[in-house]
Amino acid sequence: MKEHLPPAGESREPTQQELQLILKLLEEDFTGRDELLKQTENLKVRSIDGDDFSILLVPELVSKAFVYDRVPVEASYFDTPEDKARNMQTRVLLHVVDGLLAELEFYKDDSTSITRRPNLEELDITSLPIHG
Repeated sequence: MKEHLPPAGESREPTQQELQLILKLLEEDFTGRDELLKQTENLKVRSIDGDDFSILLVPELVSKAFVYDRVPVEASYFDTPEDKARNMQTRVLLHVVDGLLAELEFYKDDSTSITRRPNLEELDITSLPIHG
């Protein structure tokens, strides 16, 4: 059953699934990860244009994280069995802007519609190497 979400543009608490997904993406160690984890404690989210697959992250009153890349971590999964047969992956990117969690972006390699969010166990997570 789909959770009732407020209209696009209204800030809200992240759903349990959204928060678990963000925390899963932050399991791998990379520069700035610990600060980003702290930002999840008071996180608010907003859906973009009512799209359940693009979410603006709005951390409140937090310390900024120093990250080297706008997308320090990403994950992939197969949205459908047909996608798996074609090796067509769906990507989940965690964007960081000016040291703050900024967006959780979903897109499919072939730009077709995404039908579901991933189960945490099926995610293949890639974090960029630690610099310095």
